[in-house]
Amino acid sequence: MFNNTNSDAEVKLRIRIDLINSGVVFTSVSNVFLVPSFSSFVIDNTKIVKINDASFSNSRLKNQVIQTGRLPERNYTVCFDVIDLNNNFLLTDVCANFTITYPEPPHLISPANRDSLHENNFYPVFQWTPVVVPPAYQLRYIIKICEILLGQTPLQALNSNIPHFEDQNILITTLVYPISALPLEEGKRYVWQVQVLDQYNFPPSQNQGKSEIFTFSKKKSLLPFIQEQIVLVAPGNNTRVKTNAPKFSWTFTPPSGINPKYNLRVVKVLPGQNLETAINNYPVLNQTTFTNSYQPIQPLSLNAEDTYAWQVAAINPQTNDILQKSEIRTFTLFNLILLLPNDNAVVNMKRPLLSQINLKQVKKLNGHLFWTDFFSISNSIPPLK
Repeated sequence: MFNNTNSDAEVKLRIRIDLINSGVVFTSVSNVFLVPSFSSFVIDNTKIVKINDASFSNSRLKNQVIQTGRLPERNYTVCFDVIDLNNNFLLTDVCANFTITYPEPPHLISPANRDSLHENNFYPVFQWTPVVVPPAYQLRYIIKICEILLGQTPLQALNSNIPHFEDQNILITTLVYPISALPLEEGKRYVWQVQVLDQYNFPPSQNQGKSEIFTFSKKKSLLPFIQEQIVLVAPGNNTRVKTNAPKFSWTFTPPSGINPKYNLRVVKVLPGQNLETAINNYPVLNQTTFTNSYQPIQPLSLNAEDTYAWQVAAINPQTNDILQKSEIRTFTLFNLILLLPNDNAVVNMKRPLLSQINLKQVKKLNGHLFWTDFFSISNSIPPLK
């Protein structure tokens, strides 16, 4: 302010703050101050505006401004009138626009967005950037972690779900997930956010003091430790089977409360392959069952000159997690297979069908017929007596 007269002037300033396009926020009148003749006088807003004595158009806004000492983030217009002690206007409507911008809110650092925590990371570290404010402000951070349910977006989960974990009084920018909190569960997705508030419970930064939102998940354990192993019973390891439809059987004691399903896999072992590689070959049989044995209804495509590998996996039917895998065993096929009649079958004809094999002898003992060795099928086989 410049006094271009030849006498000192005692004046007051009347200030009006308007919210652009929304009207008056408050008005205030300064104390009297002296401006020497032909001199400039500099005065700052702390000597002009008396918040406690100002006239506000909104009582709620008044309480916020008085408590925090700051106006909300907005675009404003400030206008001054200069008046003398007789309330004569020496200068009117000196106006300027200004904008109040708060510091940036916290920014999340770790876990990173869409991160996948290791299954054994029970106490992950959550970290975010600090909000920089004047020393007079006492800041605290609030962290909120919610589970994302099926069909929810992260924002819906954060706004609607009961927090899986929440701490409203963190004074630093790091949190180690507490041992006393609900465990973070394998296979589930979570959303988290941090908000900063000052000692008056007002956000001192942009976006109402809230950070962006990040999601993370906890990896599933594919092979949790289980004391019991799957024990393969039959066929025995490196044995020869006598049929193209052998019966596979095994034993397994599952964890309490789980009724597992089993995946039986039979593959052909190619020349030069080890069993760990071979078991991933295209399967001769790939069957799921809830019992501890399986026998194919139809003959498998097995060749006598080849070696076959088989393995059983126990699976949790609720999660499809693999509980345990057996060892890998091998078997081969006899060169010639007896197909019909079936083993221990009773035939009701004198000339039974002897299917697709070479037979040498049929013996009768105590009313039962036994196939032994092999001999050629002929249309002139004598009737069995």
